[in-house]
Amino acid sequence: MNIYVFVKHVPDTEARIRIDKSGKDINREDIIFMDSPYDEYAVEQALLLSEENEDVNTTVVTVGKESAEALLRDNLAKGINESALIHTDEYGEYDALSTAKIIAAFLKDKDYDILFFGNKAYGSDNALVPSMVAGLLGIAQINQIVKMDVNNGKIVAERQVEGMSEKVEATIPCLISAQKGLNEPRMKSLKGIMAAKKKEIPRMTLDDIGLNKNELKVGTSIEKLEKPPEKAEGRIVEGEPVDTAKTLVEYLKTEIKVL
Repeated sequence: MNIYVFVKHVPDTEARIRIDKSGKDINREDIIFMDSPYDEYAVEQALLLSEENEDVNTTVVTVGKESAEALLRDNLAKGINESALIHTDEYGEYDALSTAKIIAAFLKDKDYDILFFGNKAYGSDNALVPSMVAGLLGIAQINQIVKMDVNNGKIVAERQVEGMSEKVEATIPCLISAQKGLNEPRMKSLKGIMAAKKKEIPRMTLDDIGLNKNELKVGTSIEKLEKPPEKAEGRIVEGEPVDTAKTLVEYLKTEIKVL
């Protein structure tokens, strides 16, 4: 069984995000980049399947700049077998559909059984790429899974739907997007880190996977980034319970106007 896991390099969740001078992007100076948190569940599930079955080979892949190589080594250190970097430094930024086209082109000559993605990327929060890749490849997909079993070429998964769970069955090949709660992602081991340093990370350009810049016309763009409006200071109402209740009701009627 061949499993591919697709990960994205995103700003650290604890980083202080600032808008750059253009007003269309974030200031990337002094920001640490990391694996998108939902991708960690996808990586862990691939590792669990490889531990349960001896014939499983796992490959982690990312689309991005040279700096994303560190992300791949982190996942190799966790136990992923192989990696690949689809290098896009010279081509600029892509939207969800163009990214999906790149991934589909990479996979067109690959023998794959399960494709793992995080449910959504922390950087964009759109949850678009996994479904687009499945559509371009014409394969089954199950999104937002919190539980899964693989047996005899079939996947039975549980996914979250509006406060309840839904059981879905699909045949391999299948694309899976992982949701929080699927598993508990592991940490890198020292032995894994040392082994990952010795592994070669194959790099390829869009030309290598049979694409060119003209085929990846970006259909969406960011026109402006803005900080969320500052929250007003809280209001404290003091006094006897009866008096404070009257004051609160009056406030809700005249100022907030929800009553």
